[in-house]
Amino acid sequence: MRRRSIAVVLALLGFGLLALAAQAEPSPSPFAGAWIGSDPAPPDGDGSTVHLDITGGPSARIAFTDRFGTVCVNEGASQTVFTSILTGRVQGDHLTATFKIARCGSTIIGFLKGETIVYEYDDMGTPDLSDDTLSDGSVLWQRDN
Repeated sequence: MRRRSIAVVLALLGFGLLALAAQAEPSPSPFAGAWIGSDPAPPDGDGSTVHLDITGGPSARIAFTDRFGTVCVNEGASQTVFTSILTGRVQGDHLTATFKIARCGSTIIGFLKGETIVYEYDDMGTPDLSDDTLSDGSVLWQRDN
């Protein structure tokens, strides 16, 4: 009987520790999720569709894709789809992201490494996630649901 009581107590302690660990995890960032936007029209851009996929909390990982990267054409790459990985820090309504790698197919776009971009989050004053926006000064991003 005593062994069974000890096992029950240990099981309850284990469940309690799991609950505490779940509570200790940081809440997801409002930046997290899939975003879609459009490059500005020429001459400032090419009007192509751009995507962000942001994961993580205060330390974010960002996958950026441009369906037609003018930079790819300018760099003579064999592919025109631009992809990059950035890491970032969330501070309030701002996400400052740094390019870690950027490429067009197998062509590395080296001059972007270390460059930063700042995204500003706006919840439009509502709890409805569908009207949230991000702005980086040239693209207005909306959630890609």
